[in-house]
Parts: sequence; structure tokens; C-alpha cells
Amino acid sequence: YILKNHKGTAPGLILEKNDKVIILLPGPPKELIPMFEEQVFPYLMRFNDLTLRSKHVYLHGIGESQVESMFKEIMEEYTNPTLATYSDENGLYLRITASGESEYECFEKINSLIKVVKRQLTDYIYSVDIPKLEDAFKSKVPSGFRLFVFESNTDGRLLHRLSDVMVEGRYLKKINEEKRMILMLEGMLDQYDMLVGLMRLESGSFLYSIRYQDHKIVEEVDFDRGYRNDESEIYRRATSHVIKVMFDLVVI
Repeated sequence: YILKNHKGTAPGLILEKNDKVIILLPGPPKELIPMFEEQVFPYLMRFNDLTLRSKHVYLHGIGESQVESMFKEIMEEYTNPTLATYSDENGLYLRITASGESEYECFEKINSLIKVVKRQLTDYIYSVDIPKLEDAFKSKVPSGFRLFVFESNTDGRLLHRLSDVMVEGRYLKKINEEKRMILMLEGMLDQYDMLVGLMRLESGSFLYSIRYQDHKIVEEVDFDRGYRNDESEIYRRATSHVIKVMFDLVVI
């Protein structure tokens, strides 16, 4: 069987011969993981009488090694459900998988472990089974929520990430001006529910400002360390940081 690669160019392959099966998959996680979950996993389930289900807990602001250290015992000793860390273009997430006689039994086991995870990672979790931070943010704001985003020297990266939310919900106001500083006008709070400003400074760090209800946040953050030659990753981390703060404010 040829496995289609919807995230890249290298296909996968399933070979069957003499009651043996060989499965070949591409190496990059962003290609391997969706190919396995969408095509290989259903294929393997043909050989299993049990029901197998998974949920994904998405995290931001914590490293993979730290998470693995916190849940080392569970990862090594639990067999049903199981807990494992993964990362893709959206960042770090935990996959919790369980098997059982029924879907209900699987999710009972999974949800029990999710409660344990949430107790230790409350500040870092932004969703269960919603991969993108921007979609998790959208799921928490009420209908008609009015958002004003101002960007400078960022190529509109934050607005780009929020564009799908804007198109789907039509509650984001797109404003993009090239200036050297973020101007948050007090009078605009009467027109919008949240004001967000983001700019990149000459030093390479980012300055952002968020106004929401009685909250006012201004912070300078640096994401260059370890990624100086990867501008795409720097912008991803910077915009993810801002969206996570926005998310935290609306769920307080």
C-alpha cells in the first residue's frame, strides 16, 4: 500500500509478505505523525479486537524534558492508558491513549489520566484536542468579541495566525501600521473588548501590550536564543506567547 503524504513529498509504504508487515514512514514528525494517525493506525486496528482511542493535551510555555521529568513514572509504568510527549508545528503536546472493550471504557481511562495531568500543568495547558492556540482562543471568546491588533516590524505574523479566526468568526478588526512604537489609545477601549499590540525592536526582541477589561500587560520578550538562524521559529514562538497570554486573560 502507498501512503499519501499530505504534509510533504515523501510517501509512506506498507509491505505485506509471508504473514509479515513492514511499514515505512517519512522521518519528519510533521509528516510522520499525521500519516500514522490517519492511515497506519486504522490499518493496524484491523488486527486488534479491542477499541483504541487517544486524546491530545496541548501545552505552551514548558519544555519537553521538564514534562517528561514530571511524569517519568507514569510514562514508564502505565500501560493502559499510556502517556507520551510529542511535538509538531503547533508545539508540544501529550498523547494519552487507552484500549478497552468499548469507546466509553477507553475515554473513562483517558479522562482519569487527563485530570492528573491538569493538576500539575494547569498553567501550561491551552486545550484538549485543539492543536492551534488561535483556535483555542477563539473557542473561549463570546460571539461578537471585538479584537483590535496592532503590529509593527513583524510582517503581520500575529494577524496572519489570527486570520482564520477573523474569517470564521468575523470578530477581529485588522489594523496594521508601520511605526516604531505601539500606541494603545485609551479611547479605543470603548470600541473593542481587547487591544493587542506587537512589535519587534531593533535588538531583535519583541515588545507586546495587551489591554483587556481591567488588565494591562506590557512585556519585552526575547526568543532569539537558540534560534538565531530560524526566523520562522522565532516568530512562531513570539506570536504563540502573545496568543497564550490573550487566552489566559479570557479564561480567568
